[in-house]
Amino acid sequence: MNESEESQQVINNLVTAIYLEVKTMILNLPTYNLVIISSLKVKKLSDSKITITKKFLDGITAYQKYFSGSITVIMESTNDKTTNLDDIIVNII
Repeated sequence: MNESEESQQVINNLVTAIYLEVKTMILNLPTYNLVIISSLKVKKLSDSKITITKKFLDGITAYQKYFSGSITVIMESTNDKTTNLDDIIVNII
């Protein structure tokens, strides 16, 4: 093996070592939970259905797209009729 080939082998070994280190770091990243406390109130229709604004739901969906951890949303419930123009009915788990 000539000097050029030895240098290339050293570089390949270094790149492999760095790759394995980064892969290990990524696999060991902690998981995060995003907690959103909303001032928007939700109307509970039944044990499995609520009304919420489409705009709020779209925002939470965007968080899900870009946030790798879990998301918890805390909202106050109300029995009052809402005046929101974009209320939708959502099934909850």
